Amino acid sequence: MKNYYKRIVIGASFYGCGVAAASPEDTLLIEPSILVGSDYTLNFNPGTQWDYQPSHSLARKFLDELKNRNVLSRQKLHQPALSPIFSQWCIDSDIEIALSSRVIEQSKNSLVVFDIEGRHKLSAGEIIDATPKVGTVKNFTASLFSNGPDCEGCYDDFEIIAGRFETEAFLLMPVPVGTSYPDARMKLFNAWRKRPEILKKCSIAATGVRFDCNNFPNPIIALDEGLSRGENVL
Repeated sequence: MKNYYKRIVIGASFYGCGVAAASPEDTLLIEPSILVGSDYTLNFNPGTQWDYQPSHSLARKFLDELKNRNVLSRQKLHQPALSPIFSQWCIDSDIEIALSSRVIEQSKNSLVVFDIEGRHKLSAGEIIDATPKVGTVKNFTASLFSNGPDCEGCYDDFEIIAGRFETEAFLLMPVPVGTSYPDARMKLFNAWRKRPEILKKCSIAATGVRFDCNNFPNPIIALDEGLSRGENVL
């Protein structure tokens, strides 16, 4: 990690990785979590609008990789496979990424980052905040063992989206922006106990470790938008 970069991007979201990959030379990407694409890889939002055709070649390359690996088919995503495939995409794109690094101070052209080695003061010609932005509603998400595609649909408290394979599905439950993670888990617990008969054979496999802000309909759109933004160089 150097003291000065032409561009520093805060947040290795799919959008942020796109910004960095468009011009990786002398660009640093800072991410507080332990992996890239955490806006989709650390929650269970499988995305919508998968008929979208990206304009940037690098976004098309990632989309083709999902299809070639049978992770995306008939506009249905096997969401757990996103993380390793996108990690390799970031490596191939030569992005310099500082994981487990948190910004603790920031001004227009400088910031202080804290990581395992301590505090680092960095400066840049341009600093871009690519962290997910919370609106008035966010989603608490879960991965399900499903009893087939019949469970897909909108219910009183949540929506269920079928996954790429017959036995997987994903649950999205909107909650007010001020809702804490424990309160969201309790809301899902109570809603799931009252689930309709068609969902009785479904079970919750895991819940997302962070809320879904739903800034983009799917990660390909986020990546494509980031690549477009990243090409607007200083």
